[in-house]
Amino acid sequence: MDHILCCPALLKEQLLLKENLRAKLKAWEIPYASIPLFSREGVFRNRWKIAARDLFSPGVLSPLKLDLLTKGFWKANRHKQFIPTQQFLKNLSHVVRRDQEFKCKFEFPRNDLVNILIQELTLQTHGLTGALHYCSLFEEWSSTDPLDVPFGASLWSTSDNVKGSNSFFFLSSVETCSQELLETLMESLDTKDPTRCVCLIPKQDTLPSFALEVATFPAGSPLFE
Repeated sequence: MDHILCCPALLKEQLLLKENLRAKLKAWEIPYASIPLFSREGVFRNRWKIAARDLFSPGVLSPLKLDLLTKGFWKANRHKQFIPTQQFLKNLSHVVRRDQEFKCKFEFPRNDLVNILIQELTLQTHGLTGALHYCSLFEEWSSTDPLDVPFGASLWSTSDNVKGSNSFFFLSSVETCSQELLETLMESLDTKDPTRCVCLIPKQDTLPSFALEVATFPAGSPLFE
């Protein structure tokens, strides 16, 4: 039931349900039925968005990215009785400054390609990414940087973090895609738990054991945004 009420694919049905419920409450003359109710999540996330806009322009953080960040921060901190807005801004400033210092230029595969990979290969986790770059199509994501944990990342330290999951790794440059890293990912397959690593990486001269090249995309392919 929880999934039905929040699934993006059922947005039309969710809105229709809300409208029908409001109409019934109004017809029954339920006291205060016309007063809008906001969830705790909605109140906090709206507060964080307003505060973040005073610090970062849409050119630095797009509305969509800010929405994803508040969603991740809420999921990681919703168990707390109090979630200070200043804490959100502090954590947000850390990840924005990190990307600005490294002058990150990020290119990611098109959503329709990623959707196909998720559905056909049953992928759940976007591995080795960051708070400003993880793909919202995945249920979970991981990072090697503790700065990303407040926004919902699982901290990735060893190949054991991958075992038992179906993960997607996108490493767009030769610098980030080393043979050592690929060997580490392949080590995660040494388990009895069902594990799959799907890597979209620059073409390699050699691949580690257990790695299989499935497809090759030419340079300048329109599959990237």
